Amino acid sequence: MRNFFFNYCSSVSFLFLFVIVPVKVFSLDCTLPKPSNVVAVNISECATKLTWNAVPGTAYYSVKFKKQNSSVWSPVTNVGLNTSYIFSGLDSKVKYNFAVASYCSNNMGSGFQIVKATSADCVPPVITNITTVPPDAATITWNGGNCTSAFNQIRYRKSANANWKYVFTASSTMVTLHNLIAGALYTCQVTDCADTTGSWSSPSTFQLPARPNILMIILDDARYDSYSCNGGPAFFQSPNIDRIANEGVNFKYSFCVQSYCIPSRGSIVTGLYPHKHGATNNSENIYESLPTTAKILDSAGYYTGMIGKYHMAVKPQPGYDYWFATKVNSGTDEYNNLKYNLNGTLATVNGHDTDIVTDTTLAFLDRNADKSFFVTIGYHAPHNPFLPQSSYAGLYDGEEMPVPENTVHYKSNIPSFLYNLGDSYYIKPAEIPGQYQPYYEMMAGLDDAIGKILQKLTDLSILDNTIVIFTSDNGAMFGEHGLFLKRFAYDPSSRVPLFIRYPAWFNNETVIDDQLTLNVDLAPTLLDAAGINGGYTFDGMSLKKMADGTADRSSMYFESVYDPYTEKLPSLRSVRTFDAKYVAYGCTHETDEFFDLAADPQENTNQINNPLYAASIESFKSQLSDFKSQLVDTGNEKILNCYLKPGVQKSTQQETWDPEDLPFLEDNVLIYPAPAKESVTLAFLSSMEDEHAVIIIRNELGQIVLQESIMVNLNQNAFSLNVERLPAGFYMVTTSVKNNSIAKPLIIVD
Repeated sequence: MRNFFFNYCSSVSFLFLFVIVPVKVFSLDCTLPKPSNVVAVNISECATKLTWNAVPGTAYYSVKFKKQNSSVWSPVTNVGLNTSYIFSGLDSKVKYNFAVASYCSNNMGSGFQIVKATSADCVPPVITNITTVPPDAATITWNGGNCTSAFNQIRYRKSANANWKYVFTASSTMVTLHNLIAGALYTCQVTDCADTTGSWSSPSTFQLPARPNILMIILDDARYDSYSCNGGPAFFQSPNIDRIANEGVNFKYSFCVQSYCIPSRGSIVTGLYPHKHGATNNSENIYESLPTTAKILDSAGYYTGMIGKYHMAVKPQPGYDYWFATKVNSGTDEYNNLKYNLNGTLATVNGHDTDIVTDTTLAFLDRNADKSFFVTIGYHAPHNPFLPQSSYAGLYDGEEMPVPENTVHYKSNIPSFLYNLGDSYYIKPAEIPGQYQPYYEMMAGLDDAIGKILQKLTDLSILDNTIVIFTSDNGAMFGEHGLFLKRFAYDPSSRVPLFIRYPAWFNNETVIDDQLTLNVDLAPTLLDAAGINGGYTFDGMSLKKMADGTADRSSMYFESVYDPYTEKLPSLRSVRTFDAKYVAYGCTHETDEFFDLAADPQENTNQINNPLYAASIESFKSQLSDFKSQLVDTGNEKILNCYLKPGVQKSTQQETWDPEDLPFLEDNVLIYPAPAKESVTLAFLSSMEDEHAVIIIRNELGQIVLQESIMVNLNQNAFSLNVERLPAGFYMVTTSVKNNSIAKPLIIVD
């Protein structure tokens, strides 16, 4: 039975397979005709549409093309059953062969039907947008239509010029043009055609906003407090100088970084500290390789001029298109009938320097009002010897001169070199009025001169588009501490006026008294005004940014590099904030100065050995070290043998009471426990009673965190302080009775 079933099933299976497997016979012939009515339509500069009639039985169509003068066809493209195809990426004004063929399902074809057509002439694109990018750039975009081209280019020229400048952009339809002239009118055209003859777009014009002119006035040895707007004496009115501040900004706390003529002027033109630019005394020039404001602005298209006292050189310097520099006489008269170098030729010009510099400036403005110009006006006035113009001599006869209150020497902590420099460095109180009167008479001449310059800018209709800067290379001491010189970090020596008029930046009567500004800020400010951003390294920052709050400076670094020509003056480095100033001298012994400017703005009392200020002094020393590192001030300078003269407040332990040395407080203060946690006891001996003792605790930043007052007993005193709210750290505890103070360290732990 089993075999039977097997045999049966086998027979049935055989029959089933035989019946259902068919044999199909395929035809190898393809009798499709070539497509008919093949037409090239919608012919453009870069594309052509090919159409044809459908061929019955076609499985798909293929197309190809070639230039008629070429033997190479493009790759064949299968377009399915579509009866049209757009050929793109063609060149304009070129003869082409376009071909189409129909194919059977076995990929056999009927052959290509070819038609000939010529692409259209190139149509210029259309400029769609022009965006100016002050001060010297413009971005231009255009629309190439439906065509993508590798031949895009733009040509442009100043509208008054005949010669074009060309920029090829390949397939890009956007370009940014650089090194344009602000205020100039430009014409531009674009094309994407390989053959540019007659194929440029319609002309478009654009104009960059005019860059401001820059006029910088630099006086010589002019104090910051001489002008009406800065609280000057009532008899001296300076309406024209004040106008710059009143119609602009007055930077109340402005300083030079070295109070010496050439070093300061080097910092103005380079934006660098003297130890970086190389002119550290009045016998040197800045390094030739350094970029200066004149070089930078000249290369940016400004017409540059120097009129008056450049001081670092008399011969024309790189970057200046116009040069008229003073050669100060070596005799006693440094103002009349001086020699001037006019573009390389030295000649004597009769007259007073203030008049000559002013008249030359007015002529410069007349000639160059139609240009973007940068001109520096360097007046020699009011540098001593004080020789005003004859029309101003005697102007202030009978007026009371501003003799400073602090004409005497220091009473204590006196740097030993300070009063050993030579007679020319000092002035007696009785001599000050005789120097101040001609100083102010020279300033009166300067104020009238500046009035003429402002009026000329007004007459030429360029005042509001001119940034006018008024400053001085450094200050000057007129008897403060008995001194008659500069070179020092004391405010009368280092502080300078700084007024800027430029309506685009500053509203009328703007006063900036929360920033410390420096002469190294002038170079980046000029470049900011000209729209020149990046590419240069300065030690300063733009004054506009400081005025609008985007930059900030609350402490400053001042230097005086050792000068072998004034060998008795040591080098110095200083850190100043609004409230205090620390000065370190290049001496064999510690000869530092520390002034509490909030309590002592005239810098009369050197607090360097006052324990009350110990923490603050340490903080300033740390800042000085940081500034040296940041500014790479690492040069070796000669160290002089100098020290602090007697008068130092006592802070060493005393075995017995000495009424002259320590009349109120013994230096045997005991603080316990040490370290402290929640409370601390202060114990000390006193030789007096019925006096108040002030206990002050300062943190590491010198900030007062706790202050108490107690009555002092004769002999033993003890006082407990609650310090549980003070965080763990290092503190300084100062105990003061009248003018005597003792400071002790305190450590608080958790």
